[in-house]
Amino acid sequence: MPLPDSIKDFQQDLPWLANNSLPDSESSPIAAAVADSDTLHKELLFLSALRTSTKQIQPADLPLDFAWRRFQQQILTRKQQQRLSYWRFAALAASFLLVVQSLILFNQPSRIEQFKPLASATAATFQIRFTQEATQGQIQKLLRKHHLRIIDGPGASGLYAVAAETDDAEVLSQLQQSDVVDYVQKN
Repeated sequence: MPLPDSIKDFQQDLPWLANNSLPDSESSPIAAAVADSDTLHKELLFLSALRTSTKQIQPADLPLDFAWRRFQQQILTRKQQQRLSYWRFAALAASFLLVVQSLILFNQPSRIEQFKPLASATAATFQIRFTQEATQGQIQKLLRKHHLRIIDGPGASGLYAVAAETDDAEVLSQLQQSDVVDYVQKN
């Protein structure tokens, strides 16, 4: 939550108020603002506690070269931990994705069962020429009766290529005896 501008103005003067380095004319408005604002009061208490703890440390007690090395080591350790946590997260996400993909792929029904040919295999093909008097209805009736289908034609000589579902000599003889068929031959 952003702070109001009046609090921001007083907030930048809090360190000088905490170490008593402001003149009375400047410190009294800031002290009044601190009394009115809980945020400024908490910050002033923090700065005062920090000032007190800093004054208690003697410079002779601090081995500066060791402190600097320790500080550098802490920075490096934090960076390595951040890198490790990033890679751990990436590895975990990749593993999860692999498991989900495997479940999706292996739990799908086989698609081979779903695809079936539109037409059955043909056992025999015939060349047929129908009589000129044959109507379309007579031709369709003959084709249905013997389970035949036209696969090509008519050619220049009027021949149709017809496929039969069964390789039956009886079908050939019945086609030869039909009054709708002018010519038939098995391929």
